[in-house]
Amino acid sequence: MMSSSQQPHNLEYQKFLQMLLNNDQSRSQESGGFPYYIICAMHFLYFLDPKEQSKASMMTPKILQFYSGTYNPADRLILEIIYSLDASVNISSEMRIESYSFPQEQKKLYNFAVGHCEMSFSSKVFRNSIKTLSNKSGAYSYQKFETVMEYIAVIEKFTDSQEQDLVYDPLFVLPAIADMVSRKLVSVNSMVDSHCLSYVVICLGLNARVAGMARKILNSSISLIDESHYKEKDLTRTTLYSLYYATSDPTLIKNPRFSIILTIIANMIPILSNVGHFLFDRVLQYVTKSPTIDTSDIPLLRTLLPASEVDNYGKATNWMLNMLISSMKRCSDLTIYEDEFIFEIVQTIQSVSTSWDSTRALSSALLSHARLQHNLDKKPDA
Repeated sequence: MMSSSQQPHNLEYQKFLQMLLNNDQSRSQESGGFPYYIICAMHFLYFLDPKEQSKASMMTPKILQFYSGTYNPADRLILEIIYSLDASVNISSEMRIESYSFPQEQKKLYNFAVGHCEMSFSSKVFRNSIKTLSNKSGAYSYQKFETVMEYIAVIEKFTDSQEQDLVYDPLFVLPAIADMVSRKLVSVNSMVDSHCLSYVVICLGLNARVAGMARKILNSSISLIDESHYKEKDLTRTTLYSLYYATSDPTLIKNPRFSIILTIIANMIPILSNVGHFLFDRVLQYVTKSPTIDTSDIPLLRTLLPASEVDNYGKATNWMLNMLISSMKRCSDLTIYEDEFIFEIVQTIQSVSTSWDSTRALSSALLSHARLQHNLDKKPDA
């Protein structure tokens, strides 16, 4: 049925969609997600007559139960339904969120109780998003494919690939963060501890639409910090101010180093709230040395690679290697790494007899990741 481009005439699609939405097996998550073929069927049935389908009883909360807010291509199908529903019934007013929570593991995005709706974002997924989020992420659009079967093939390929690690979709998540900040349903320390604020920082380096939303959230977060009793609020506010004003400069945003800089600063934010962290002093020096973002240098690179003059030099070197792996998201980043002689330094670290085994392993991982990025860039788009 879905493989045909013809409109079915005798199908009671409204009842069929309700059967899928109400079926316990449909609503049970398998290995981190709902069965993709059920989501594809729901998308197909809903858009046979979206205006009529949106009138069905409890349609909005039932659909939201299937959504996890990620870049999974199956999630993108649910997001299209959500956008359509919002145009018809105004989801934001019908399903007003009363509270937000940040559990470690990914649970249901929406949790419904009588007269109450809570939205939960996983700190683990935020961390993974910071590592992998880039302008290449989530390049899935159902409209690009002629048939639903072609899109199903994309979902199957995604499910079998390394991409299947959950990454939050900023087109959905940033408006939710903006809501929790504007309504003061979240504390600054919760945003820092859950890596939610770091996620917003990463989004500053994405496309103009996403970066614009992230910048507005930064401004609102600064106001939230000013009104809070957050112990380390001065350092966090200084960092956010620098980013907010830096992103008003289009030349900085276009700087090829900006994405790398944002990834490292995003990972600095939790350190600023932990005076006992082994890198606290170094991060403090970086944040306070200048009110502007220096795009001529990669943050802490010369200090920590290798970290020969830093206490806990092994841990510090490993931290920097992890940052360089996370920051390498495009083939163009390889050119920057070459200009900074990063690959030569890493190869030297590998050959030093006093280097930790974990440091050598991370060095190998960085070089392997560089080869992967180079090979991916040479592949034609699917």
